Amino acid sequence: ILKFKRILLLSVILFSLMPTANFAFGDSIPDWVRNIFIWYGEGQIGEEDLLNALQYLIDSKILIVSESNENVNNNIVTSSEYTIKDEGDFYVTYYENPNSIYDPSAKEWIQGEKYFEMQINYLNSIFRLPHDVEIVVEECNEVNAFYDYTTKQIIMCYEFIDSVFSDFDTYYYEEGLEVTDEQLTISNLDVVDFVFYHELGHALVDILQLPITGLEENAVDQFAAYFMLLSEYDEEYEGIFGQDIMFNVGTWFFIQANYGYEHVFWDVHNLDVQRYYHLSCYAYGQNPEYNYDLITEGWLPQERAENCPYEYAVLEDSWSRILSPYFI
Repeated sequence: ILKFKRILLLSVILFSLMPTANFAFGDSIPDWVRNIFIWYGEGQIGEEDLLNALQYLIDSKILIVSESNENVNNNIVTSSEYTIKDEGDFYVTYYENPNSIYDPSAKEWIQGEKYFEMQINYLNSIFRLPHDVEIVVEECNEVNAFYDYTTKQIIMCYEFIDSVFSDFDTYYYEEGLEVTDEQLTISNLDVVDFVFYHELGHALVDILQLPITGLEENAVDQFAAYFMLLSEYDEEYEGIFGQDIMFNVGTWFFIQANYGYEHVFWDVHNLDVQRYYHLSCYAYGQNPEYNYDLITEGWLPQERAENCPYEYAVLEDSWSRILSPYFI
C-alpha cells in the first residue's frame, strides 16, 4: 500500500509538471527525457532514474525552481515548486472604428478610460506567460467578444461595447430609472470588465493548458467572477468595487434574459437568466451581509442563497489552486 501511494504521488507530480514544461517550451524537452516519464509510468524504470530526469530539467532551466521553495532534497519533489518562465506579456492593439453609432465612438471611449492599459499592467504583474498575448479591439461586423484559439488573440468588438451601452440606456429608460452619465459609464465598463476576464479565462485555459471539468464557458464565468470579487471594502468609496461590478453584470444578464433576446437552449453558454442567478450567488456567497438585499428584494431565492457561501468557497479554492503555479 505504501509503495502504491508513493507511485500515485509521483504520478500526480508528473501529470502536473509535464503540461507546464511542454506548454512553456514545446519540443525543448529531449525525447529521452519524455521516454523516461513514459517508462516510469509503465514500471520499466525506478524512482532514481525519474528524479535524475527531473534534475536534468532543472539544471537545463527547462523547469525552474521557486527561490522561496527550493526543496528537491531527500528525493522529495512537489509540483508547487515549479513554475513556467515568464517569457510573454499581454499587449493591446486598437483598430479604427469608422462605423460607430455613438459620439464619442466606442474606440474613443474605451481608450479614454484607459481600461485595457490598466488591465495589461495588472495582468503582466501577476501572470507568467510562455509567449505574448495580443488583445485586439476592433470592428467585427457583429456584436461579439471572443478568444481566437488559432491566432491566440483576445478579440473585443466595438459593436459589443456599443451594444452594452445601448442595453443599459434602454433598460433605465423603460424602467423609468434616472441615472447619471457617470453611472451609465460605470455600468458599461463593469460589463466590459467581466466579459474581458471571461475571454481572458478562455485564453489562459488554452495557453497554460489549465485543467477544467464540465463546460469551459461555465468555468471561465467562474474565473471572471473570481477576479471581480477580489477587492475588499473601500472606506473612501464606501463600498466594495468587485461586489458592485457583479451587481451591474448581473443586471446586464437580467436585461439579456428579460428584454427580447433569444433564448438559445442548445448553446454552450448557460441561459442568461441562469448566468444572472449564478453570478448573484457567487457575489452573495462571498459577502452575504453586503448582498442581503438580493434576498430581501427578491432577486435571489433563499433556497439558492443558503448554498452560495459554499459555492463561492469552492470556486475561490479551485481557481486559486489552478492558477497558483502561474502567478509571479
